[in-house]
Amino acid sequence: MLGRSPGTVLWILAVLLVVGAPLAAQPDNAVTTDTAVTDTDGTTRTRVESGGVFSWPVLRRSGWIGLIIAVVAFVLLTLVVYYFLTLRRGVFIPAHFLAETADLLRAGQARRTLEVCQTDASLCSRALAAGLSRRGDGYDEMVEAVETIGQEESMKLHQSVGYLALIGSVSPMLGLLGTVYGMINSFQTVAEAAGSVQPARLAGGIYTALTTTLMGLMVAIPAMSAYVYFRNRVLNLLGETAVVVEELLFPFKKGKFKEAAPPTHRAKPDSPR
Repeated sequence: MLGRSPGTVLWILAVLLVVGAPLAAQPDNAVTTDTAVTDTDGTTRTRVESGGVFSWPVLRRSGWIGLIIAVVAFVLLTLVVYYFLTLRRGVFIPAHFLAETADLLRAGQARRTLEVCQTDASLCSRALAAGLSRRGDGYDEMVEAVETIGQEESMKLHQSVGYLALIGSVSPMLGLLGTVYGMINSFQTVAEAAGSVQPARLAGGIYTALTTTLMGLMVAIPAMSAYVYFRNRVLNLLGETAVVVEELLFPFKKGKFKEAAPPTHRAKPDSPR
């Protein structure tokens, strides 16, 4: 599951490298966004070239705060991809495992079922193994063991998915920080100009303020939407897993389950010499 998988960090690093490599590989001359343009009357002015919100020219002009928000956006993308791959029914309740354990329990092979559970790392197998290990204590104790595993996994999954909510909360704050930082730069320009302020210099700080605010909101809104979606997905998968395990353990209720005797291996008679 999510809380135990060591591949989480590897997924994040892989996506950051894949997405960030083209950005880091931009040549130095691609950083320049100001182009000198001469009008028909001979006046030279500066034209600012811009691109998308997360394009390199915009990131350069948004400053270090914009770069931080871009990194947070990459992390958000990585987490969303990872949760789409791991929060699936096939991961929580593998079809082959469910079919095998159901056949074994119908045949009364509780001990063999427990051995199969120990070879699978899914939540369904761990919950079923916890219940079968308490089969000598009664059905109620088995259900309690299953519920304990479910509560532990629920806490871990909600903590993991909670990173999306953290990103959704921090991103607007970073955008607000960029707003304040840009406005400070604008007023500092006014103060240093001593009355003669060029609009282009004043607009730089305002550009930073508005761009970082927009970037923060563009990260926060998908992050909160993804958090709600995956939180509900976790609840549905946990509930479905609990129902499946209880159905598998239902024959143990009121002593309906009849455990088959383990197979005995007869010694082969010695061949006559």
